[in-house]
Amino acid sequence: MARFREFKENKSPELYRYYFSLDGAFQSKLRRKYAGKVGLKELNKDLNTDYSQWKDIHLSRTKPEGPPGQLWEKFVRKDLNLQFIHVNEQAQQDYQKLLKKNYRQNIGWFNRSYGTNIVVLMRFSRQ
Repeated sequence: MARFREFKENKSPELYRYYFSLDGAFQSKLRRKYAGKVGLKELNKDLNTDYSQWKDIHLSRTKPEGPPGQLWEKFVRKDLNLQFIHVNEQAQQDYQKLLKKNYRQNIGWFNRSYGTNIVVLMRFSRQ
């Protein structure tokens, strides 16, 4: 994989490179939901925003408050590839507490439900 990445970054012509735009993907999703220019007015009404063009809409790095946050969360949960998602340390700690609280007494059920072979619930770390 490293050799391929090196080739792609250093030797492949720029013609063959593709840079993915998260803002563009988010805008496209919203355009499909709120089709056309009239749709932008409807989106502004639903979100209490005042975008004048679709290109003014950006995908925030963190979840915004209120109605825009609902669209953001739906996009991140259902459409965004995991390679673009980062979970901060506090959220990881909160998730660990939830797992310990809910599954400590029934690790077998947890393993069957999630297809894992965990013996003891402990802190998971990123590698």
